[in-house]
Amino acid sequence: MTEQQQKYSQLVGLLAFALLVGLIILHQNEASWVLIAGLVIGFVIGKIPPIRHHFSTRFALFALTPKESRGSRRNQQTPRREGTKQSTQRRR
Repeated sequence: MTEQQQKYSQLVGLLAFALLVGLIILHQNEASWVLIAGLVIGFVIGKIPPIRHHFSTRFALFALTPKESRGSRRNQQTPRREGTKQSTQRRR
């Protein structure tokens, strides 16, 4: 995550926590559970790869850095050499 993304993440987390505590103090139990469910559902939806890709390409705030992109992670892996003892054992 970039520094700006980390700041926004902390701010949103703090605001969600403050809202939850405020709802609990006001004895708004149903609203508290709706908030918790909404946060969990939003987190799960945000983990769906096509949705993540759409938001990362459409909004600059969600853009991935080159370090985070999947292609660069694959390029950093060293290929296995054929004929080594380890690769021969995996084929069996």
